[in-house]
Amino acid sequence: MWIHGGGFVQGGAPTASAGVYIYEGQHLSEAGNAIVVSVNYRLGALGFLAHPALSEGASAPSSGNLGNLDQIAALEWVQRNAAAFGGDAKRVTIMGESAGGASVCILVASPRAKGLFSGAIMQSGGCVASQLATAEDLGKKVFTAAKCDTAPDPAACMRALSAEAVITAVPVVINIAGKPSVYGAVVDKQMLLDVPGAVIKSGAHNHVPFIVGNNSDETSRAVPATIVTEADYAAAVKVSFGALADAVLAQYPAASYASPKAAYVAVTSDSKFICEGRRALRNLLAGQKEPTYRYMLTHELQNVQPASKGQGAWHGVDVLYLFGKLNALGYVPSAGENALSDAFGGYWSRFGAAADPNGAGAAMWPQYTMSDPYLELDDTIVAKSGYRTAQCDFWDTLLP
Repeated sequence: MWIHGGGFVQGGAPTASAGVYIYEGQHLSEAGNAIVVSVNYRLGALGFLAHPALSEGASAPSSGNLGNLDQIAALEWVQRNAAAFGGDAKRVTIMGESAGGASVCILVASPRAKGLFSGAIMQSGGCVASQLATAEDLGKKVFTAAKCDTAPDPAACMRALSAEAVITAVPVVINIAGKPSVYGAVVDKQMLLDVPGAVIKSGAHNHVPFIVGNNSDETSRAVPATIVTEADYAAAVKVSFGALADAVLAQYPAASYASPKAAYVAVTSDSKFICEGRRALRNLLAGQKEPTYRYMLTHELQNVQPASKGQGAWHGVDVLYLFGKLNALGYVPSAGENALSDAFGGYWSRFGAAADPNGAGAAMWPQYTMSDPYLELDDTIVAKSGYRTAQCDFWDTLLP
């Protein structure tokens, strides 16, 4: 079952680009004789708005986690209906990218999702959630902007508004290289008892085999072109990291990279995605015995226009490989890229079928351990170890 990304505020199961449905599952289905389900869930304020007035008198979580409860409802539908499609309700793998990947980890950590799936794949996601008080502070701003904060019944006032009015009360801009999205899952003590990483590390989660992976240059297409000089780079780091900026600049000196912009891509890719992925894997090692696997997609598309060269493996390109959509928007993939797309489908479908991505003559993918083995997905697929170890050790120390 595929959960789409989009910062919890945009996207959808039928996402299309130039008439190509990116999440259409034929390629993946044929690769592994699998059924592919792609689902929608409520987004933005409609899915993740938290406010005390929305929870009063509720017998189940009704504040902050409606989008994730939609995903659980979809999984319950799959359990009821898998057999009607020739599927097996005992072999359901949840997978998602970006906010969809984060949703996968949330479902693994949630007691409400117990027994609904047998495997999990998190692509460019993180095991994070907001504390209820933090989420409610945003909710209060939304109520105020919508002029419902002083109404006799604030919740009724909000519910009487159009969907558009609720969504636009506090506009949200997605910037994967900047500050995190304001919406997402909430520790409500019902769907989530604690932040997902802590739940998993304690072992109080849904124990399933798990794949975690990232792209080597997650933020390359989101970092502004205005970062040209070392001064620009330092200023951007200070905006993002405040009092921690000097430590970050010392760890990532601009002189060590091809350009100041490349340095900022490394800082934001590591801190927001790659090292969050390693942290999730280490929490899984601490909290369960079921196997876990790590991958890194490092291949840069070969046939892009000159203006797009140097972007590396950017955030979301893995989705095009997985769904066999490299030809979207007129791109002509190389033979090696088509082979890599087939390899994605093979590893993912074997994992879904047997909780092990290996087999069929594919390059061996070792289980994850503290020595940090991973499968590098590039022109040659090969097992390696120790991806950006010093950098991730730094982030674990700086942002424990």
